[in-house]
Amino acid sequence: MNDTVFLRGLEIDCVIGAYEEERAAPQTVVIDLDLTCDVAHAARRDELDDAIDWSEVARSISDFVVTARCRLVETLAVRVADLLLNRFEIEQARVRIRKPGAARYATEVGVEVVRTRADLAR
Repeated sequence: MNDTVFLRGLEIDCVIGAYEEERAAPQTVVIDLDLTCDVAHAARRDELDDAIDWSEVARSISDFVVTARCRLVETLAVRVADLLLNRFEIEQARVRIRKPGAARYATEVGVEVVRTRADLAR
């Protein structure tokens, strides 16, 4: 299966950071997703019920991220991947989370994780 549903540039304000001064106010994280799934059935029937609903993906992630209050971007990325694999009919989730302005001499820093259904059993 080589089909991918993707979402780019989902901006969410949340409390995140390892240092207390970072946690004093919400910061913006930017999330990009690549979700590996089979789109053949949805394409054949041309029905949203058979597809990955992008708005539901975005809403699920936003609701989670706003309340997660993770200290590390790594933790947040893994938890978002797990959420997606548990909630949607996908085989793999590639989650990239960027934190603009977090490093003084870089425009953004971040983490990218790839998780599969097999990883959920571990």
